[in-house]
Amino acid sequence: MSLLTKLTDIPGLRRQMQAATTSVTQTLGQLREAITAKTVERDSAQNGPLPPGEVIARFEAWVDEVAQRQRKEYGVGLVIHRFGAPPGAHISGSPWAPSTEVTWGFAVLFFGDMLKAQFAELVRQTEYTPAPALAERAAVVARLERELAEVETTEEALVDEMNANGIMVAHRPEVTQRREAERRRREQAERSAADRRARERAIDQRHAIRTGGRGQ
Repeated sequence: MSLLTKLTDIPGLRRQMQAATTSVTQTLGQLREAITAKTVERDSAQNGPLPPGEVIARFEAWVDEVAQRQRKEYGVGLVIHRFGAPPGAHISGSPWAPSTEVTWGFAVLFFGDMLKAQFAELVRQTEYTPAPALAERAAVVARLERELAEVETTEEALVDEMNANGIMVAHRPEVTQRREAERRRREQAERSAADRRARERAIDQRHAIRTGGRGQ
């Protein structure tokens, strides 16, 4: 009869052990839920959309950039050679027919402020969960990485302790994979070290033979 079987035969002790097992199992479940939640929080902070203010600023910068390019490319032609040309000039008047579609380039040139206001209103009406601002994002992600690592370390140690006390629980797949990779690296390092020592011994032996031969 095993020691564990003997212990569980003691009146009241079985219930205490079962309660302890339930408690530690619940703690493990809570830790794993925390790992999942913290991972989602980290990923959202790293890859989530910009806050509304930065979204609006990006659009306004794009509008200004395109308007400036359009003004530089077409401004002189429209003002001087088209609508500013004297009567009877070879080329004058509007380059567009009433049915000509307005491109985004001319839209932002002529209606830039209106487009900015409309886009800002669109952003305000769009419900979403923004990630941190770009200037703060790296620091926030680093903090969440530290917090996640702390919970993962605690969970891994608890599983080791549970297994050592007879409560068999599988590690998370990423832990198992990491430990297997570490084991393989140690084995490879040990083989490399053994090979190096063997080569060094062979060199020493050949050197001893050559040295011994000259000394005789």
